[in-house]
Amino acid sequence: MGKIWKWISRAADLSELQWSLSGVLAVLVAIWSAIADLPGPVIFALAVWVFAGVVAVVLGVLRISDRFRQRKDRADVASAVLPTVQLFEDRAALNRTTGGLLKEVATIEHGWLALYVGAHASDTEIFESRRISRLVLIDPEGNFIKSFAPAFERTPEEMRNRIRETTRRAKAFDVDVRWFDGPITSMLIADVGRDGAWARIEVGLPLVSAGVRPGFRITRSRHAIAFEGIKRSYERLWEESKPAT
Repeated sequence: MGKIWKWISRAADLSELQWSLSGVLAVLVAIWSAIADLPGPVIFALAVWVFAGVVAVVLGVLRISDRFRQRKDRADVASAVLPTVQLFEDRAALNRTTGGLLKEVATIEHGWLALYVGAHASDTEIFESRRISRLVLIDPEGNFIKSFAPAFERTPEEMRNRIRETTRRAKAFDVDVRWFDGPITSMLIADVGRDGAWARIEVGLPLVSAGVRPGFRITRSRHAIAFEGIKRSYERLWEESKPAT
């Protein structure tokens, strides 16, 4: 009895290909036995073998079908999640995908920006498009900038000058600018309140150049919970910031 159970256990471990091949072999033996003139006991033994072979074929087909179904389910889950988030490995990837910040902003009606100092935004002249309505920058007069500047290999004075220059330029094109004395996540939220709203986050990495910062973009239609979280964060940031002078 122990040997029979051991054989069944081993059979259960066979792959679906082994099950199918054994079944096919049994069917071939059955055809050969029908042609050959064999004694009764042999025919009976072959009949049992044929029955086992048919069972093996069925089991093999079922296991193959189940394996394909599992793979399809995993593929469906992946296709339902991955394409809805755009990942940019660095700013070069962002520029290749969107054509750069200026072209990206040109595709929206209005946007909210939060930046550290806004040097890149100011240099690309996005404020001239008059599509940015709000801008939050680090407070050049606050305490946070003193500890923040070394992490980006700048002096506090260098960052203060850059922030003030970005502020001046943005205000010249009617952008509402505020300063926040604390950490900021670099983000662009586009067309808030519209069906096509989206948000892009850039991850600030200390002690490396801005060009290597990765980022991602989501749409409200696909990721409503994440989008609303980002939107609420910006709204709180705006409320806690002071008007730029």
